[in-house]
Amino acid sequence: MTEFDYIFLAVLGASGILGFMRGFLKEAFSLVAYIAAGYAAAAWGPHALPWFSRMVDNIYISIALSYAVVFIAVLLIIGLINKTLSSVISQIGLGSADSILGLFFGLVRGLIIVLVVVILLGYTDMPQAPWWQNAKFSGVVIEIVHYLKTFVPSDMVKYLPY
Repeated sequence: MTEFDYIFLAVLGASGILGFMRGFLKEAFSLVAYIAAGYAAAAWGPHALPWFSRMVDNIYISIALSYAVVFIAVLLIIGLINKTLSSVISQIGLGSADSILGLFFGLVRGLIIVLVVVILLGYTDMPQAPWWQNAKFSGVVIEIVHYLKTFVPSDMVKYLPY
């Protein structure tokens, strides 16, 4: 095994353990929270801009603040809901099933993280390095990337590595 394999297993393991500890519902709700916060920032950030532009002279800082404050506010509100929901779930007794599903969620998240990093590193010379070429898992990960490319629009595929 090479450095690639150890990093691959560490990312998968850490994400899986985190998912197990937090549980599926908390992990899934966190994902929904980030997506909702991003959507809210895109939708409501421009509406907050006039308020921030009165307080800050630099327009770029005002824009950044308007989007960031909306994003963080929505994330905090959903986080409070998530915390309440988690305590209700623990009282219901879904603990072990929730943890096992959280483990699988974490493993999938870890694989997605690895895939994104491998795709980004595909634009560099790293895939030609011996520690990458001789890795046990690099071929499997690249095969998954090839499979996922079949879902990418054909005009974008030419820009992807591998």
